[in-house]
Amino acid sequence: MKYYARIDTVTNFVKELFAPHDEFDLAPDIVEISEAAYSESIASGEVLTDYKVLGMDLVLDVDSQAETIRLEQLAKDKTARDEALNNLIHDFGDGRIMQVRPKDESNIRNAIEVMTTASMTTIGWVMLDDKKYNVTVPELQTALASGQAQALTIWENFNP
Repeated sequence: MKYYARIDTVTNFVKELFAPHDEFDLAPDIVEISEAAYSESIASGEVLTDYKVLGMDLVLDVDSQAETIRLEQLAKDKTARDEALNNLIHDFGDGRIMQVRPKDESNIRNAIEVMTTASMTTIGWVMLDDKKYNVTVPELQTALASGQAQALTIWENFNP
């Protein structure tokens, strides 16, 4: 049995490993590698695309590995940031808890504008517990400012 890898012919990084074959039609981007190189790369648990081909061996490129780790961490950090932004709430302190996510801002602003224009003192607002409660313009303004301050903190702590 022989072992093969598909490589990027410009960078020499491994793109794919092939299961052992007898003979393989070697295209310019397919190279034969040693059984040991094949086994070690599979067993290492490292990201395959962090390897370069050197002769019949696969060599872990430390710089590429570091970049892969950085990109994986960045994806995790973005997910955590987005989750935090999607869970912003304002607690009025009397049992009413309002979602103040960035996607809620325009609804809050619109309610403030409608109430101000129509000289309304309260408006019904569905809170986090899916019950409708009356809120005033000052309460909506406080909730809006609270959400914006929380979001700002999240963005300030996000360091890609």
